[in-house]
Amino acid sequence: MPWPPKVFWLGVLVMYGYTFLMWALEATAHINHIWIGPVLAPTIYASLIGTFIIPVVVAFLYFYIPEKAEEARGGS
Repeated sequence: MPWPPKVFWLGVLVMYGYTFLMWALEATAHINHIWIGPVLAPTIYASLIGTFIIPVVVAFLYFYIPEKAEEARGGS
């Protein structure tokens, strides 16, 4: 298997794509000054989503995609 596998680049795209998107929205739309209920928006998109949810999704992709590829090849 060539390194890095394609699933690695998928994870990099998810992590850094989300980071770049939030950075661009902060710079252009000023979403870091928006209140969502009792907290500012960065509490939701940086702390909750960026620190907890996206890493779990990427870890799941890093586990799930190679497992499915191995099953498709007939591995046990």
